Amino acid sequence: MLSEYVFHRKNDSSLCYPKGLQWNRTAQIYFVVTAKNQGRWLHHFIKNMERIYKETKDRNFHLIISDYENKDIDVEDVLRKSENPKYTIVSETGDFIKTKAYNEAVSTVKDPNAIIFLVDLHLEIASGFLESIRKVSI
Repeated sequence: MLSEYVFHRKNDSSLCYPKGLQWNRTAQIYFVVTAKNQGRWLHHFIKNMERIYKETKDRNFHLIISDYENKDIDVEDVLRKSENPKYTIVSETGDFIKTKAYNEAVSTVKDPNAIIFLVDLHLEIASGFLESIRKVSI
């Protein structure tokens, strides 16, 4: 992992920091997903995040899964067997309303300095993406 972001000017030997870049390398990232009967994709997402953890050993991310009565996967069992260090399952019932599910899931985050990242189950997330999420440009 990179510890600092710097750049090098042409024809100059000094290194410079990008102006206006803020970066908290330990900021907690909450990955939030919602699903109803998309067990295969939930499994894919959980395994993708597990792979990121194994590659980076970054313990500063947390999964929040809004589980709308998934009948094709036992989300809790898959998470318990995974190596993902932090996760929360928000159990929902009734009609699947994605915005309601996101709102309920996000409301579980109590850290005002955390980064909340809403993600689609179908994406393949690269391990270097955690660093990119943590960068905030002013």
